[in-house]
Amino acid sequence: MARRASTIRFFKPEEPFGFLCNFSPHPILFKTPRFDPRRRVHYEEELEYSTSEHLYQARKFIYPDAPRDNLIYVELIRTASTPFKAKILGHQELSKRGTPQYQWRLQLDEVIKKYPQVLPNPDWEEQKLEVMYEVLIDKFTQNEEIQAELLATGSATLQENSHYDDFWGIGKDKTGENHLGRLLMRLREELKVIQEATAVE
Repeated sequence: MARRASTIRFFKPEEPFGFLCNFSPHPILFKTPRFDPRRRVHYEEELEYSTSEHLYQARKFIYPDAPRDNLIYVELIRTASTPFKAKILGHQELSKRGTPQYQWRLQLDEVIKKYPQVLPNPDWEEQKLEVMYEVLIDKFTQNEEIQAELLATGSATLQENSHYDDFWGIGKDKTGENHLGRLLMRLREELKVIQEATAVE
């Protein structure tokens, strides 16, 4: 039975409806470009990404004619120990002066500084919404238990309850664009159509 809540807000993976957030521990397989330096050939390999955040950030650096070091950087994002670290690497964001200098954060700074020639997709801003949608498709079709949970939200409005992000979430004043929630609702409707078509067959 679909849940009756008219609005469902989510943010952290350990909270109710945490499966909707990009940090939730639901792995995704994705065919990833690789380079064999010994044979000097490019190839693809299906690799596991720990979360949708890992895959989304990695895809920022996967595009035609990308610098070769991008593939090394993609692997660093893919194997990051937490989705938060994958996000920092994806943003190529150095720690700011005056913030706590944790060892793990300084190590990420060194990784980012080591690859100044790594460049994100120049068309990323135009493509990032569709890339996120593709990542969500992979997440929810490869993890059937949360696909069922998504469908069980019925017609509820889904909102990422982030106080810091008014693009993907609703922001501090709750008026943000909520693109993650909107993409999840778009996917939910497409899954419903597939489910209904399968039931008819």
